Amino acid sequence: MKGAKAVAHGMQQAQKAEPEIEALTGLVFPQAAELERGAFALLGMAAQAVGETGDAVAANGVNIALDAQLVADIKGLIAAIEKVRSDCGRDQAGEIEVAASQERRAAD
Repeated sequence: MKGAKAVAHGMQQAQKAEPEIEALTGLVFPQAAELERGAFALLGMAAQAVGETGDAVAANGVNIALDAQLVADIKGLIAAIEKVRSDCGRDQAGEIEVAASQERRAAD
């Protein structure tokens, strides 16, 4: 239970830093803002679900319902990621991911 609450808290803190993270990442990788918005939306849903379920998380885990629009949005994000990897080459895309990860850690 403590682990689930810690994850929920961490996700909420990351969500609060969303504008700063997007600004920093946008300097390195302009297309990342849309990808980050989608990721933060999913993290927000997960944090809300964990927060609302309380002790049930420890016993049964959490299920999150995704409506048709969100599924379509996620599929669009997947296509965008695949295009970036194709356009940049795997090595450059990996470097961008590492830079974005380092920026997120610095924001925490």
